[in-house]
Amino acid sequence: MKEGNFVYDVVLADLKRREAEILASIPDSCKRSQDTAGSMSVEDRAAMVTNEVCSGGLAKKINRDLFQIRQALTRLEAGKYGVCLCGDDISEKRLKAIPWAVDCIDCAEAASDRKAIRTAGRPISSRRAVNTSYN
Repeated sequence: MKEGNFVYDVVLADLKRREAEILASIPDSCKRSQDTAGSMSVEDRAAMVTNEVCSGGLAKKINRDLFQIRQALTRLEAGKYGVCLCGDDISEKRLKAIPWAVDCIDCAEAASDRKAIRTAGRPISSRRAVNTSYN
C-alpha cells in the first residue's frame, strides 16, 4: 500500500482517528497524576496510587490498543500493512473489522486453536464440528 493511494489515505486516517480517540479517553486524573505527584500530600499520593491500581486493567487495555494501532501505522508506512506474518494477504473484510490485524483468518484460527489446546487440553478435532471457513 503506497502513500497517496486512496485506500492508504483512508486506512491512515482511520488509524490516526482511533489513536486520537484512545488518547482522548484517558481519564484526566491519569493525565494529571504524573504532573502533580511531586506537589501532593502523602494522603493524596496514596489515593492516587489506589485509583491507578484499581484502573490498572484500563491502563493495560489503553496501552495494548495504542501499541497495536502504532504497529499498524508502522506497517502501513513500511508498505507491509495487510500482509500476514505467513506472507498471505489479510482480507479486506478482516482489516475493516480489525485494522491492526497482523494475521490472516487462517493464522488467527490456528493461533486460537493452539491457545484453546493449551488452556483446555482438548484436541482440536473435538471442537471442530462446525464449518469455520470464511470465503
